[in-house]
Amino acid sequence: MEGASLVEEGPGWTWWRTASGVWVEVADDLARVLPPDAAAGVVSVAWPRGRWRFTFRGDPVPYEAPMAVRADPSLTCAMTVLAAAKQAKVHGDAEVRASFGELMSREPADGLTAAETTGVLDVRAPSEPERDSLVDVVVAQARARATRDRTRLEVHRDEVHGPLVLDAL
Repeated sequence: MEGASLVEEGPGWTWWRTASGVWVEVADDLARVLPPDAAAGVVSVAWPRGRWRFTFRGDPVPYEAPMAVRADPSLTCAMTVLAAAKQAKVHGDAEVRASFGELMSREPADGLTAAETTGVLDVRAPSEPERDSLVDVVVAQARARATRDRTRLEVHRDEVHGPLVLDAL
């Protein structure tokens, strides 16, 4: 948008004001699909999207415990976040978007490793099979890592939907 100036931005969105004074909101996952010379962009269909909540559970031990004896859910969670990042890059040519957030850790007492760590995987893709393919790989890698780490994993589908057709103006 030539002559447009950035007004404000936040997680997942940006407000612009064009040279003629028109306000435009651009969602980050749409920014790269609009042509550079577009005067306006109208979205008719939102991509299939999903959110999966991962809960990792382990056995708390003192911080001083060697890594080899731990069943640390934070480690399994960290490796799952890295697996999601890698899959987002691998599927990037297909324009699949993936992110991991809302990470939380619960320690039962000071000086102990986590008993539980949770996080949310958010995936958007041009099609449901592309979305589900990335999720299937991340879940499989998380399960394999949980087995190696001696931790337990639960995955719940929070909010999963197909393409959302928007009303025409």
